[in-house]
Amino acid sequence: MRKLKALGLTFVAALALGAVTATMVSAEEEGGKVIDGTFEAIGEPAHIVGEDLVTEVGEEEVRPEFTSNLGNITCDETSYTGELEGVSKTVTITPDYKKCMSGNRPATVTMNGCNYLFHVGTDTGDDEYHGTADLVCPPEKTVEAHIYPASTEEPHEAGSLCTYTIPEEGNTGLPVTLQDSGENSIALSGSVQLATEVHGACTFFTTKEVATTQHLSAAFEGTNTAVDIG
Repeated sequence: MRKLKALGLTFVAALALGAVTATMVSAEEEGGKVIDGTFEAIGEPAHIVGEDLVTEVGEEEVRPEFTSNLGNITCDETSYTGELEGVSKTVTITPDYKKCMSGNRPATVTMNGCNYLFHVGTDTGDDEYHGTADLVCPPEKTVEAHIYPASTEEPHEAGSLCTYTIPEEGNTGLPVTLQDSGENSIALSGSVQLATEVHGACTFFTTKEVATTQHLSAAFEGTNTAVDIG
């Protein structure tokens, strides 16, 4: 898999489609200019699974995490699932975050039914496509991240020091880039800024709006059928 180099809070997700074939499929307008790409499950609905990867930026290892000026949240075990049927300009991926920490404090990230919806956009050349990502949540639901005291052994049974609330509102149309990486893989990159509210002890029990960046690096595999992405 080709590794893309990311800087700062760039989010990088590599879709390694192992048992899946990945080729570029596109719609063209008159004159041959590529204007759109699609995801396509070949033969039957595709089940997609994935997990986080550690990437290298220069001589440093970059781990997937949520970052803000109040601190970072890193989860050591993150899994992803999705389903794709037929031809679509979008694919929905659901993350499951486990073994999370904020410095020396335990943390949890709970999706509460929210998902990420990725859109394929226009061709930029060299097998790269503009794209966007949406956070999509059920009515009155948000993503919640909790940070607990350092001595907490069972985080869900203790009161949190502070809570990050990430709603669907303000977190759609986030710019990403899709790129054909060869060897049946697709790279997905972008700097994803999430509108977030934080409250609790870390904000002196007031609610503050905080710009949070999600930095991701993950590998996804279609397990049961071929998928074209482009």
